[in-house]
Amino acid sequence: ICLLFVLLELRESLGIELCVVHVNHGIRNDAGEDADYVANLCSEHKLEFMLEEISVLKLAESLHVGTEEAGRVARYQAFAKACEKYKCNKVAVAHNSNDRAETMLFNLFRGTGLKGMTGIPPVRDNIVRPLLCLERCEIEEYLRLRGILYKQDSTNDTDDYTRNRIRRNIIPYVKEYIADGCIGNMCRAADIFAEEEDYLKGQTLDAMRECVVLLNQDAVDISVERFQQYHPVIRKRLLLMLLKQLSPRQQDIGAVHIEDILTLFTLDGNRQIHLPYQIRGVRSYDKVRLERGYRQNEGMQSDYDIEVPKLYSAGDEHTIFLPDGSKFIFMLLEKSRMIPENQAFFQNISENMYTKWFDYDKILKWLRVRTRQTGDYLTIRGTESIQHKKLKDYMVTEKIPKEERERIPVLAEEDHVLWLAGYRISEYYKVTINTEKILQVRWEK
Repeated sequence: ICLLFVLLELRESLGIELCVVHVNHGIRNDAGEDADYVANLCSEHKLEFMLEEISVLKLAESLHVGTEEAGRVARYQAFAKACEKYKCNKVAVAHNSNDRAETMLFNLFRGTGLKGMTGIPPVRDNIVRPLLCLERCEIEEYLRLRGILYKQDSTNDTDDYTRNRIRRNIIPYVKEYIADGCIGNMCRAADIFAEEEDYLKGQTLDAMRECVVLLNQDAVDISVERFQQYHPVIRKRLLLMLLKQLSPRQQDIGAVHIEDILTLFTLDGNRQIHLPYQIRGVRSYDKVRLERGYRQNEGMQSDYDIEVPKLYSAGDEHTIFLPDGSKFIFMLLEKSRMIPENQAFFQNISENMYTKWFDYDKILKWLRVRTRQTGDYLTIRGTESIQHKKLKDYMVTEKIPKEERERIPVLAEEDHVLWLAGYRISEYYKVTINTEKILQVRWEK
């Protein structure tokens, strides 16, 4: 409401026309009263008014996100619709200094980088925030002095949402016991971070022009020699920038993925890394390629099937990320060079739940990391011989909960299971004294 009245005063000097969008999230029983209040206000000032009614709870369920994020999506969808309807070229939203400080803390607690510490920007694309320089108390004072009525969102008085908890508990505590001017101090810090972020963004773009030798919508090639000349900060920022161009959902690219891609530049050997959303990193001689669309069936956490490339020489390594964020790291070892010929060692290696070793000479076809399938079986040692046992029967015997069975990764050669991750491996593929090539598989949850 404050933003509306400020813009009403400024519209003649700015030469702008105004229309108003109100989004009813369908969460509060009294939300309709708010919509009526805004509609009457617009009628009084002869402004175009658009009402959007969206069930944010249903939207959150369909997008698999929280209600806060779904509400944000709903609002900006409504703004875009209004811009098209009324031929508008700017959207003004009423974020203030308190919102910016809360966003900084929210991002910090989640482990953000410099960009996240800039909080909310005053301008982003066609979004402008005229009140970002004001604290909430100044906005309330403006409305009080003008005698302007406004509605309070009752959900702001609860601790149901993360931002509410920051707003209602953390900020008041800091203001009372640490620094009364914390909001202004944080916003000044955010301005400094924004300047530094802008500078580093320019340096990263310069590095991209220098290092990237091929760039299109599906793949990039990076010169290893040129890349290594830059400071680690620029290297990481460059990789993040490139990966976000290849990723359909930028928020799913995190520090763990950057660190893994960095190893392609520093470790020798033919190496590959799989990332979420069908992105693969490959080291080839003097360049590293990042490409998307490598796997067509690696989408759903509940159903995936990822091929493991062949490894040819000792030291060759390949990493696969699963949709749940865990990863499998495959490395080829030579027993004669890297494993002591000690019978006790071979008897004990299977005791480690998250690292297993297999006789690579016995693996004749392509390995796959996937969810279980009909027909899967393990080989187990019976009283007199090695026998086949259906994977389903093994899971029942081990009392693995039914709801967990579809989530446990399976490493298999066709329908022969080498390893039910976190459980046992097949007897057939176990390392013996006669093994020459050993496949080491590490699962990091």
